[in-house]
Amino acid sequence: NWDQVKLSVEKNLEKGRFARGGSTISQQLVKNLFFTTRKDPVRKLRELIVTRWLEEDLSKARILELYLNVIEW
Repeated sequence: NWDQVKLSVEKNLEKGRFARGGSTISQQLVKNLFFTTRKDPVRKLRELIVTRWLEEDLSKARILELYLNVIEW
């Protein structure tokens, strides 16, 4: 939910630290496939860009399928 991501960014800016996380399944997939889990604003920005590309190229069903195959249970 992009609205929740926006709220997380606003809350983090307000607090001056990473006070609240927020990411879509697409973002979590991108993070797990291409990036580290380090809390870094530059990583998050890159993650957002790659997520947009991913969402343009793949269906939501395919993104969910990949996510379920990548996450650790």
